[in-house]
Amino acid sequence: MRLRFKSKKNEAVKSSEAYQLERKRTDSNYLLVLPLWIVLIVLLVWGMVILYSVSAATAVIDAQTKAIVPDAAFYVRKQLGFTCIGIIAAFLISRIPIDKFKKPFYMYVIMGGLLALLLATRLFGVTHNGAKRWLNLGVEFQTSELLKVGSIVAYAIYRDWVIRTRAKSAEKNKKMSSPKMHFACVDFLIPVTILLVYDLIVLFQPHTSGFIIIGIIVFVCVLVSGLSFETWIKGMLPYILVGVMAIGVFLVLPENVGIKVKVNDYLHSHFEHVFTRLALSSDDTTLSKDDTMQYDNAFAALGSGGLKGVGIGNSRSKYHYVPEAHTDYIFAIYVEETGMIGGCILIALYMTMFWLCMRVALRAKDIFSRIIAVGYTTMIMIEALLNISVNLQVTPPTGVSLPFVSYGGTAQVIFLCAYGMILCVARSGTKTPYDFDVASDPEFADSEEYDETEDDTKTEEDVKPSAKNVKRKVHR
Repeated sequence: MRLRFKSKKNEAVKSSEAYQLERKRTDSNYLLVLPLWIVLIVLLVWGMVILYSVSAATAVIDAQTKAIVPDAAFYVRKQLGFTCIGIIAAFLISRIPIDKFKKPFYMYVIMGGLLALLLATRLFGVTHNGAKRWLNLGVEFQTSELLKVGSIVAYAIYRDWVIRTRAKSAEKNKKMSSPKMHFACVDFLIPVTILLVYDLIVLFQPHTSGFIIIGIIVFVCVLVSGLSFETWIKGMLPYILVGVMAIGVFLVLPENVGIKVKVNDYLHSHFEHVFTRLALSSDDTTLSKDDTMQYDNAFAALGSGGLKGVGIGNSRSKYHYVPEAHTDYIFAIYVEETGMIGGCILIALYMTMFWLCMRVALRAKDIFSRIIAVGYTTMIMIEALLNISVNLQVTPPTGVSLPFVSYGGTAQVIFLCAYGMILCVARSGTKTPYDFDVASDPEFADSEEYDETEDDTKTEEDVKPSAKNVKRKVHR
């Protein structure tokens, strides 16, 4: 009788310990998730104030040339509706366990859907300013924006699938005649080549800034995917050889050769805007005033703000001195109204968001979660950096909007969905100080990385959890 009572007492104590451990782990996750929500809400609210101040004059002026109601809140009202949709989507995505996204079937659906959209844009897309980047399916959107989101999760699924498959067939991998070349092909060449083909379709829309951004995102995702330096070298070698050979042949050919003439004509006819934008940043004197008006007036608006600005709503440059001020050059008008102090506050908000997102990435429990967190953080921050640097005339104009601030309904929803994936990793894809060691937790057995140089196969006794860990197992 005494032994039975003592056993029940020990079970109650262990149950209490497990409960307290779960509470601590949950509270630790809140320390990641809650600050991310706070900085997002602050940035969205402040962004709405900025957008209303900048777009009020644009809405009234556009009513004279476009079929819209002459209402100062026209653009803000539309943006608010898309923002509400995006916040709901971000919240729902964040509540899904991160492991639910690991199914290879999703990778095939994503890549197949993206290919269909890109080809549909090529064939039936809407053309603006000589570029066929938009597809109208009831709502007009750029398919390249979906490629930015889809390429990250597709590559993360592929990398996770490779790691799991390799871990299950460790003995077979050792018997390969050239395993390192096999790893370079499977880990680098295959996924990067497929994503490069998709990216080239975006380039020939033409959409140069989208091509560059997607290339940077893919590079960063591969960089944090745990590949060895040798795999990088062997994977990059074919691209380097093909690139050097193509450039060498092109330089050797005479100017009057047919293929070289056709290539030059294609570049000048489809990418003339790229050469013009590069000339803007190099102070080319051959450019007309029409070419430099938006670029120069936006920079002048920055300087007229001074330290404290002219006041919210008092900008003079937004009255079409800077065309499309509520999209690409919203930062310049914002600094004119709030001064250098306001500009520094907005930059500090983005830096805070970047720091919080990288905290999530550093605590990711596996490669899949790390790629998701780093990839979507890169996607948001690279666009913010490019937009601000263009307004400061550090880089040539790129046509990139300012995340969570610039007007654009579909872009707002896409950015919020991407942020929802970061929240998803913060909630269910991170390790906390209260988690067990990965090697002793059976729940993490399938997510361990396979080392190409060492034998990671374990005996049944090695992976068998102790009785203490079984009793104190934490439900994730």
